[in-house]
Amino acid sequence: MSLKIVHIAAISPFQCGLYETTREQVAFERKIGLDSYLFDPRPEILPKESTVPNTIECPKCKTLMNLGERSANIPTGMYVGFEDRGCCSVPESFLKHADILVSHSGIYGYDQKYNKPFIHIAHGRPYSSILMENAGDSHVYSTYAQMYSNPNLKAAVTLWPEYMDYLDILFKEKLHFIQCCVDLNRWQRTPSNYNFDGKMAECNIVMTDVWRLDKDPYYVLNAYRKFHKTHKNCKLHIYAFPNKSGWSTLVRLMQAEGMIGDIKPHVQSLYNVYNAADLFVTPHVIATRTVREALSMGINTVAGSDNRFTPYKANPENLDEYAQAIERAYNDWKNNKQLCAENNRKMAEESFDPIRMVTEFKNLYNTIMEK
Repeated sequence: MSLKIVHIAAISPFQCGLYETTREQVAFERKIGLDSYLFDPRPEILPKESTVPNTIECPKCKTLMNLGERSANIPTGMYVGFEDRGCCSVPESFLKHADILVSHSGIYGYDQKYNKPFIHIAHGRPYSSILMENAGDSHVYSTYAQMYSNPNLKAAVTLWPEYMDYLDILFKEKLHFIQCCVDLNRWQRTPSNYNFDGKMAECNIVMTDVWRLDKDPYYVLNAYRKFHKTHKNCKLHIYAFPNKSGWSTLVRLMQAEGMIGDIKPHVQSLYNVYNAADLFVTPHVIATRTVREALSMGINTVAGSDNRFTPYKANPENLDEYAQAIERAYNDWKNNKQLCAENNRKMAEESFDPIRMVTEFKNLYNTIMEK
């Protein structure tokens, strides 16, 4: 019989990179024969103005699952029985039948409640995590330090090799690296008539990262401004924009100079954005979710120094150097868009294969079960 794996994460389609990566992992684990599910540790939240059945059909084996008594109707959120692109949300009762639990944002004591081995995947950037804890937003570092001594923790996984040296102080010999993935079938370029809400330019550059305490696009914005002085045919479109006073002031001044196009907060899907874009700019040096999606869509990607996945990289704090990296990406795209798109897609296929990722997780699960 195949291993039964329950992944614990808040279910939030199109709203959170952690969830999107988790959903891809579950979906592709099912493709290679693992019996994998999603469990949302939050109180069940039923959809507004709809009836949720007391039984649901497993998307893989078609077995009917009895969900038992349902909670009261609450306006927003996910619910047990929710199906999302090849995955199914299951009730807590599934945890007691699991072989292994996989924690994505916390184990919430379920390992002890059901006496189960678990793996924790450290999705966050370590510096971001420690800054968030210092700001009182979460207690990631403290939780990790306590988690290591939990005998039920059999492994901790980082999806970025760059963070092994930061996380081994917390997880020591339990720490593993498995390369992160992206759904290459979903994220691929197709003909598009998307026009950035009427703000399309001859060359369209996009910025889609969530702005965090450890990394924001301040320097990238200023480097882009230097680039734009000699490339008036370009516009920068900004997504996940935090509408805060300082940022709004800077972007408003850039708008007045004619260099900014579409500006939006979180959007449900970035597919159309990437599909119509020419360049993607980011300060990140790792394969963030946005880097993986952009490269998979074939876009020339300008990133921070030491990013291993693109030839267009520079220190964002060196505005001239980063502006020159944008220039190189722009010129190459203008001269041979098809070749650039093929090279970027090839990099994504070689680096972010979801089958390879879940096969490595399967091997880790088997090693845990054999001990």
